[in-house]
Amino acid sequence: MGYGLRADGLSEDDVESLWWERLAYEWKRRAAEQGDNLEQYLLGDSYAYGCNVSQDDAEAVRWYRLAAAQGDWMGRQALQEMYVEGRVVSLHELELALWNFVVSESDRCASERLEPIPPPPLPPPQ
Repeated sequence: MGYGLRADGLSEDDVESLWWERLAYEWKRRAAEQGDNLEQYLLGDSYAYGCNVSQDDAEAVRWYRLAAAQGDWMGRQALQEMYVEGRVVSLHELELALWNFVVSESDRCASERLEPIPPPPLPPPQ
């Protein structure tokens, strides 16, 4: 491995690291597209936090939903947290209630770590 910088300012080691990261992402995406629920959850995390991809909440939710639909508890919890944090593009309260129920019933330890969801505000008195 060389230590000199290329014309674009990257060292050869940086270029090799970027190549390996891209390869790992491609394999993760292929596995997720073939239905691997763990890789779906991990791909959701990549998009939620911008790891090796551009941060994209809508794409994160899409992958979390796919993982959660297969019973992946990490996907369920991540999806619930996206709703609680208000990061979901279109908040459907019925779907939120469903995932809150699924998480609380399937993994009580996970639901205890999350803050309770506040009730909706009351309408102003007339």
